Amino acid sequence: MEDTGYAFDDLKKFDDLKEMGYPSELIEALLRITKRDGEFQQEFAKQAGRHPVA
Repeated sequence: MEDTGYAFDDLKKFDDLKEMGYPSELIEALLRITKRDGEFQQEFAKQAGRHPVA
């Protein structure tokens, strides 16, 4: 999600994806692979690795 118009803090845009018909599991995976401001790379990698789709 980096370098796009979507950011973790803008959950409304993720709701837009749900309204467009994207499955909840995919949206959850996108949330897991979206690096948050101030998040260390190691924390980000752990978060992403905890989801089977991400």
